[in-house]
Amino acid sequence: MKTLAAFLIAAPIAALPLPVAAQAPAAAPATDAAAKPVDPAAQAAARELFEASDIGATMRDTSAKMLAQMRSGAALSVFVDQNPQMRMKRATNPQAWDAALVRLGTKQAAAVEKIMAELQPEMEARTIRIYAETFTIADLKGFAAFYRTPLGRRMVEKMPTVLNQTMGWMQAELPKRVAPAMAELQPEIQRELAPLMSAPK
Repeated sequence: MKTLAAFLIAAPIAALPLPVAAQAPAAAPATDAAAKPVDPAAQAAARELFEASDIGATMRDTSAKMLAQMRSGAALSVFVDQNPQMRMKRATNPQAWDAALVRLGTKQAAAVEKIMAELQPEMEARTIRIYAETFTIADLKGFAAFYRTPLGRRMVEKMPTVLNQTMGWMQAELPKRVAPAMAELQPEIQRELAPLMSAPK
């Protein structure tokens, strides 16, 4: 039961949509507090690009879709169906399992939503900083100018649809293709871990 609980807690994190993962900066290094100050002009140009490209809105939209997927139980369902034992149990009483996954998904979404609300300003600030450190001021101003053109605005409007459809397909397709590979690897995993599992404490 503890294994099942741990599995269900971890599953939504692994189910985070790829757009969020792709946009989220890497974990801060230990020396981040002492990082080199960013040029204020570059910081301003980076913020200008951030606002012109509506990345913040895209992040919030992606997060909202992910939370809705959690609340429906769909995020957990993918992982339950990848576990042979849970999949067999679910088949014996699908309605009860579906209802349980919705209840769990609703609770998990509530917990994750609070965390994401706290992270959103930090994520935006970090994204702006990374822009400022990665591109020249001329680059940043050029990108922002493009996003203000009719063509740039059209790209801003349509890109979330492109990303959501692409990642939706990936999320549906990846488990189907990964499951057989993991099944083949299972005996090797068990052989590798067996000595560790049986080792005296």
